[in-house]
Amino acid sequence: MFFNELKEYFQRQRETERRKEACRNIASGVAIGTIIGLTAGILFAPKSGKETRQAIADKAVEKSGQVKQIVSEVVEELKSQVGSMELSVQGVTGRLQEAIQDKRGREKRQEEGPVEVTE
Repeated sequence: MFFNELKEYFQRQRETERRKEACRNIASGVAIGTIIGLTAGILFAPKSGKETRQAIADKAVEKSGQVKQIVSEVVEELKSQVGSMELSVQGVTGRLQEAIQDKRGREKRQEEGPVEVTE
């Protein structure tokens, strides 16, 4: 029994070492592939680094202008919606105030009792 447990332990150790080696091989392959890809990209790039950076900067400026335009349009639409909401709220507020005043007037009249008419 002791020998079986010892045998299983060493088998697990060997399997662990094989897995570690496989992970190292994969990591090395990824690193080498990345280096080869970067090198090939630089060597076969259609433009120089300066031209590529300039193209990226130009595109960034173009896109930022588009984003600013979209944001401006959204802000204007929101302002319009807020304005119409303010008008709606003012209308509702006015009606609520009238209703409250009417109710207070009715309550006050009920407290005073019937009105006597004198001639």
